[in-house]
Amino acid sequence: MEAAAKLKLLVDEIDAVLAREEPLRRHDKRMALLLRLSAVTLSATVTVLLGLRVAAETNELLTNAALTLSALIVFFGAYDAFFNYRGLWVRRTIFIARLQDLKRRIVFYSTGLDDHDLSVSNAALYFNEFGAILADNMQEWIKLRASGDEAVSPRPAPQSSEHNTEPVLRDKSVG
Repeated sequence: MEAAAKLKLLVDEIDAVLAREEPLRRHDKRMALLLRLSAVTLSATVTVLLGLRVAAETNELLTNAALTLSALIVFFGAYDAFFNYRGLWVRRTIFIARLQDLKRRIVFYSTGLDDHDLSVSNAALYFNEFGAILADNMQEWIKLRASGDEAVSPRPAPQSSEHNTEPVLRDKSVG
């Protein structure tokens, strides 16, 4: 019973983290798309405004509008560079995928086994893997915020097969 309770607690904790992260991931994706599309749309509009052949008094108005839109493009670019929504979206997507993989392996391991067949040591290994995923995620967030780069270099999610339900232990010297 002890191992089953520990595994249920761990799955519940994973579900809570997933419930918190998924809306944030969707927000990051929407913001990344919105900022990119806004910059592209404004750039195209500036090009058209500057390319129009109109009377001199109208041309001055269009040139001023193009200048204003160009300033907005710079603003959106700086906003995007500072918050790096694309990098956050990629990082969260990888984090969520790793948590879903861990949850899937825990559920597969525990399904169909009697309580006395479940191992407390395996539950502890799964718990340690969960902690490692959380720690990796925090490190990636720190790197992303410190560098401002879009490059996210996550550790790959452990590969599992339907025949191997044992927790995956990763070598700490790799990565």
